[in-house]
Amino acid sequence: MPTATTSNPTPRSHRVWSNPEFVQAVARLVIVGCAITYSFSEFGAEHSPSPRNFVLGKWVSVLAGIGAALIFLWTLRFSAPSVTRRLIGITHDTLAISLAMYLGVDSNAIFGVVYLIMIVGNGFRFGATYMGYATACSMLGFGVVHQLSPYWQANPTLSFYVAAVLVVVPGYMHGLLRSLHKARAELEQRANHDHLTGLMNRAAMEQKILDTVHGRPHGHALLYMDLDRFKHVNDNAGHAAGDHLLRQIAHVIRRNVRDRDLCARLGGDEFCVLLIDSGMDTAAQTAERIRDQVEKFQLVWGGRAYRVGTSIGVAASDSVQDGQSLLRLADAACYAAKNQGRNSVHVVGTHQRITDTGLLRQLPAEGQERAAT
Repeated sequence: MPTATTSNPTPRSHRVWSNPEFVQAVARLVIVGCAITYSFSEFGAEHSPSPRNFVLGKWVSVLAGIGAALIFLWTLRFSAPSVTRRLIGITHDTLAISLAMYLGVDSNAIFGVVYLIMIVGNGFRFGATYMGYATACSMLGFGVVHQLSPYWQANPTLSFYVAAVLVVVPGYMHGLLRSLHKARAELEQRANHDHLTGLMNRAAMEQKILDTVHGRPHGHALLYMDLDRFKHVNDNAGHAAGDHLLRQIAHVIRRNVRDRDLCARLGGDEFCVLLIDSGMDTAAQTAERIRDQVEKFQLVWGGRAYRVGTSIGVAASDSVQDGQSLLRLADAACYAAKNQGRNSVHVVGTHQRITDTGLLRQLPAEGQERAAT
């Protein structure tokens, strides 16, 4: 039952820059920074339609900068995806673009294209729903600008083109985005899940364990299980029967854990479950429940009945310092369960300080306590 040791927790810098909300917040800061520079420059003063608009432009750019900075700090402090933050960001951007078009009149007519960039960008980052919201905000914003601005009222053809682009392009992109997101979801499913059981695969599970323990090291439990007598089923009933049995075992595991817990088939007849925010008593009870149901399951194939068992090792994240150590400890506990006579559960308590998992693998049956309910 090998445990990989080459994976590492995702570095914080990588996690931050892989967050699309953070990337958007940085881009927003850069764009608003350029707008502030323009608003306070002589070039901006020369191209402003009036001194009043120039002064208002300064205030608008500063307020937009404050809003962009607050959203950036919010994203930096709370990196988890936030629907509220995304909607506020879209609203902020729409207001800034609309005010720029109103105050800059002909010199800022190009900002109609920025509407489109904002719409498409949110669509690609967050999905078609957010693109729809950005489109609605942009249409509303430009409608208000058109009603209040003599310049835009005096240029109906240009206004029509801007409005048409805001309707036609997002409408076309909506269907394209749905197809792209569906294809992406299918690729992620194939890359991160076992095709036979639908559970997570080894690579995805190991990374999840490493990231979870790295982010919140305490209060989790890992169940590492290996089927007993599975080879007998494969050798006598064939691989099709073995595959069917593995799918049924996956169902047993799933129905005994919560939606928030992570389940995986590591390969062959090995499975593991990461119980999030779970005490060891609950983990031991869950392991015993799974062991009991696997033992009672009967596979009827080709007129013959087959039964298997499972050896389960249980380890707590509180007993180790990182995810790799948790994997090794639970794996060793699974070996210890097999040494107890198979079809048993071995729990490594949080009070135990196991420094050599090799010794744990070799523990004899004598003196071992089965973690039964």
